[in-house]
Amino acid sequence: MRSLRVLYKNVLSWTITETNEGEFVFEQGDVGSLFYIILEGSVHVYVRNKKDNDLEMERRDISQH
Repeated sequence: MRSLRVLYKNVLSWTITETNEGEFVFEQGDVGSLFYIILEGSVHVYVRNKKDNDLEMERRDISQH
């Protein structure tokens, strides 16, 4: 039951944040402490390889749900 209480508490504290095109929301290796829901726009998911290059793995537009 503890996990349900934590989820409920987090839902009550949601905020809307706007980002600019090309801005990173988080980067590979960041500790996950937030949950994101895309309300409009698009998201690109990149994975950094061993040569330190960013490879695009996924691209989603909000209309593709």
